[in-house]
Amino acid sequence: MVDMEAGKTVIVALKSSTSAECREALQWAINFFVKAGVDQVILAHIVKIPDLIPTPKGPMPLAWAEDQCQADYIQEEGRKAAIFLEEYQAVCKQQSVKASITIRCGTDREPVMLEIVEEVGATHLVMGTGGRTGFSFRKKGLTARVAKKARCSVFLVNSRGELLTSQFYDGKRGVAGSGAKRGLGKDMPGQSAAFLPPIIPPSTVSHDSRPSTPANESPRSVVSSSALSVSSKPGPFPQGSPSQPVMLQSRTGTPDSVTATEAWVNRQGQRVPGSVPEHSEYVEGETMGREEDVRGSDELADVLRKLQLSEAATARLQAQQANYERQLREVEASLAKEAAEKERQEKELIKRRKPQSQCRVYSFRELEAATDDFSPAKLLGEGGFGKVYLGRLEHRSAAIKVLNPEGLQGPDEFQREVEILSGLRHPHIVMLMGCCPERGCLVYEYCANGSLEDRLARRDHSASLDYMSRIRIAFEVAIALRAMHTSRPMIIHKDLKPSNILLDQHLTAKLGDVGMARVAPELATTVLSRAAQGSSGNLQTLMFDTRPQGTLLYMDPEYLQQGTFNQKSDVYAFGICLLQLLTNRPPQQIVGAVEDALNQGRVMALVDRTAGSWPEEVATKVAKLGLRCATMLRRDRADLAKEVLPELEAVCTAALEAASREASRGLYGAVNGGEDALSSVSS
Repeated sequence: MVDMEAGKTVIVALKSSTSAECREALQWAINFFVKAGVDQVILAHIVKIPDLIPTPKGPMPLAWAEDQCQADYIQEEGRKAAIFLEEYQAVCKQQSVKASITIRCGTDREPVMLEIVEEVGATHLVMGTGGRTGFSFRKKGLTARVAKKARCSVFLVNSRGELLTSQFYDGKRGVAGSGAKRGLGKDMPGQSAAFLPPIIPPSTVSHDSRPSTPANESPRSVVSSSALSVSSKPGPFPQGSPSQPVMLQSRTGTPDSVTATEAWVNRQGQRVPGSVPEHSEYVEGETMGREEDVRGSDELADVLRKLQLSEAATARLQAQQANYERQLREVEASLAKEAAEKERQEKELIKRRKPQSQCRVYSFRELEAATDDFSPAKLLGEGGFGKVYLGRLEHRSAAIKVLNPEGLQGPDEFQREVEILSGLRHPHIVMLMGCCPERGCLVYEYCANGSLEDRLARRDHSASLDYMSRIRIAFEVAIALRAMHTSRPMIIHKDLKPSNILLDQHLTAKLGDVGMARVAPELATTVLSRAAQGSSGNLQTLMFDTRPQGTLLYMDPEYLQQGTFNQKSDVYAFGICLLQLLTNRPPQQIVGAVEDALNQGRVMALVDRTAGSWPEEVATKVAKLGLRCATMLRRDRADLAKEVLPELEAVCTAALEAASREASRGLYGAVNGGEDALSSVSS
């Protein structure tokens, strides 16, 4: 029979302080077979190393981290484990049970737990499990794997303190049995270890309650199950000799009774019994050198393993980069194809249009005669697109634009402007009177007061625009944009700015220079455009352009970033123009300046004083409307028809009322001009 009074070594595997099954497993072991003052309890916890550990450079595999980072991480995890294991240790101390703590780290808990069992010579292993009614050793979980391989008796306890099953060690492998059927449940007060069934067969019990080695076990089993010491002396054998012996001493037993057996195992794995040969004094030096080679080989293997992991990670990153580049090329090719198809459909739509009136085609000789052979005295202005001359055709003044063949406005822009303006008639859009295709000339109606940019800059000592005229001009430009956006097909200007807003002799605003304008396809479901829901609920046609064109400071930010544009792109440029009408400042950083002024309640410090005494209410409304039009995100911009036009009309009314109040006090004498402006807006 097994001496059950002999001291046992019991390992209780613990996961965390919050695990109910672990607490019950420890209490079950103390209640049923741990004898206070005799048996030793080892509280074991294994810290599982994750795939990635935190480092100053970010999460990375443990093998890639620096040695200090590895040590710091393992030390910190061990400190956390020791804190909750001390709580379990206190429980054992309260019940007069001696308990020690063992903490290990590893990427796989199974071999580490088996190693602890072997090192401490455990006779019993108690583990908690999440099951409630039964347990199968055919499972692939950690508990089942350890229970099948542990060289000791294993007991599995659930969260209710009930023994689900047990496996007793017979010197070879565990044999599953149901401890619950043997009466080892939670409801057994007073039971002790003396009533347990035999843990180890009597024929295999040694003095320290560990099994002796069966006769048919291999020398490798002997080495793994006992505490071994290697003793060798230098000898005459050359390095690498296949017959060179190595002595192994196997020691078993208690400290009071130790027996030793000597055996020699040569390099071929043959066990040679007997005493040490005479030449053994020559073996020690070579054996030590061989141990140093093994340590060096281990370090080299570790370096190679880290290198392989790094190469594998590099290969994965390269594959991902190649995949991203391939997808980018596919997207670029698809966008280029869509843009070309869009251009083709746009031209077909323009060709299908039947304008109410076609512009007249002039010969170059007629234009020379109208401008006195393009005399410098007739030059009105010039820019990157070419030069504009004042001429007289058919008894009326005309502005004749001569395009520069190498300028910004090329043949495509020339043809587009002719096709758009020849079929578009509106009182606030400059009228195209004719063209000269042979030399790339365009003939417009003449606007005597030049551009809005000139009037704001007061070129040629012109008079400053009063604030009533500025509000009216903004309203007229908004009306012109709405006409272009609602035409069929829809037209988007894309280059709205003060230099493209012309003023006739009555300071009536006329929108010109539509060379950059684009005609939207009629079908919003084509691959060239898609419908996007606007903030005000109406559908906005979104189009794509592979080469963004326009004036940078007036261009829609989303158009610059993504190449997409729609009606809201013109609204953005209109917002910048509206803020310039209010402040007479350049477009650079004008949005930020007005925002700061509104937030600080000093909007009147920014208004253009040359425009007269702006009513603060009017200036504030204009500033807020301009900012709503010039927001960064397209979806947040005001709708032209439903928000901008009604609010501008309300601003005109408020300005007229303020002017009337001032006139009644004798401070403002332009009431009639204001009434004329309002009547113009209302019409």
